[in-house]
Amino acid sequence: VIRDLMTTEFKKDEFTVGLCQGIELAGKHLKAHFPYKKDDTNELTNDISLIITDFADTASERESSKLLWQSQIEKLMHVIGSIF
Repeated sequence: VIRDLMTTEFKKDEFTVGLCQGIELAGKHLKAHFPYKKDDTNELTNDISLIITDFADTASERESSKLLWQSQIEKLMHVIGSIF
C-alpha cells in the first residue's frame, strides 16, 4: 500500500509529496502496532536517514539526476522542518 502510494506520486514527478505521504502512512501503520504509552521512553535519535539509488547511463544523466535528487531532498527537509 505504501509503495503503491509513493509510486503513483513519483510517476507524476511529485517526489516530495510521495515521500511525505509514504512516511506519514508508515507512521500510522507503526502507531497501530506500537501505540504510545505514557511511560514510553524515546530510544531513537530522531535523525533521519535516506538512501537513494538512481541509475543513469551517461555523465550528463548522472549530473542531472544528482541535481534533481538534491532539489527534492531540500524540499523534503523544508517540509519536515529540517531547514528553517
